[in-house]
Amino acid sequence: MTDIFYRDKTRGLIGGVCAGIADYFSVNPIWLRLIFVLWALANGAALITYIILWILLPEKGTVELPRGKVVRHNIREIRSEAQQWGQDLQDIFGRNAEIEAAQSKRVVLFGGLLILVGLVFLADSLHLLGPFRLVHLWPFVLILVGIIALNRALRSS
Repeated sequence: MTDIFYRDKTRGLIGGVCAGIADYFSVNPIWLRLIFVLWALANGAALITYIILWILLPEKGTVELPRGKVVRHNIREIRSEAQQWGQDLQDIFGRNAEIEAAQSKRVVLFGGLLILVGLVFLADSLHLLGPFRLVHLWPFVLILVGIIALNRALRSS
């Protein structure tokens, strides 16, 4: 457990936001990633929040830098990552696509996420989730996060 929020790119999948915040709360990053994915399925605020946190949170080794330098560094990093994702997607969907680009970690993650989101929206639109609708997801997510937080707090006391 740490005493400040930061990003941990070494354990992160995209920007390291969930991994760093998970260190702060002493939880497995998979839980925060799951929350962000579920939140993104419910509305677009998750993506905006993630990008804002990516911009504002210092990387694990740069927490002592001034806020302005951190923000500039993070914006350059986001730009670089976006360009790399764009290049990977161009390689895949371009006419002269190279097969090795399909093996990129980013592309596999992106493709898997698109399939998962598509399946959830398809199930929701076909009413295969029964009375449950994606709009009703937030109360369950908040309750789950609260239970996890209380469980960890009570176990560590």
